[in-house]
Amino acid sequence: MNRARLLFVASALCMLAPACDSGRAERARLEAEMMEREAMAAYLRQEARELQDAQIAKAKADIAALQDALLQYALLNGGEYPDDLAELAIADVNGQSFLGQTTVPTDPWGNAYVYEHPRDIQSTGLIGSPSPNVWCFGEDGVVGGEGLAADIGRGVSFIPWTMGEPK
Repeated sequence: MNRARLLFVASALCMLAPACDSGRAERARLEAEMMEREAMAAYLRQEARELQDAQIAKAKADIAALQDALLQYALLNGGEYPDDLAELAIADVNGQSFLGQTTVPTDPWGNAYVYEHPRDIQSTGLIGSPSPNVWCFGEDGVVGGEGLAADIGRGVSFIPWTMGEPK
């Protein structure tokens, strides 16, 4: 209910009451304002949750796109991965890049995604060579954390699509 409607209802109730005094009218107005503030706070909390969900979904989508671009790069370069993510944005003679754009995306909080080249990953005992890791450190930009501050990543060091410290 919007503010004008709440104030109208409060003043109408006061007019209908036979012994309505200014104290009652003020109390009704304050209650209407309190209800308006509570409704606005609930709305803002919901919007914040939706924004947080969207930020996490964007980070996951970016990481998946970076992983795909890394795999395409390796397939076309004899199994070798690039030294850094910026190589994925370099256009070839046809103007195409592995990312389909000329810049590497940043995470939803404006930080660079972290890339761990397979040569820097210790063997896990799995069959085959390690795959590259790509992740972000979440909203706070530092290792670890919970909620929006949790790390988001995909690769050997991470359980796929989890948030939390590397295992």
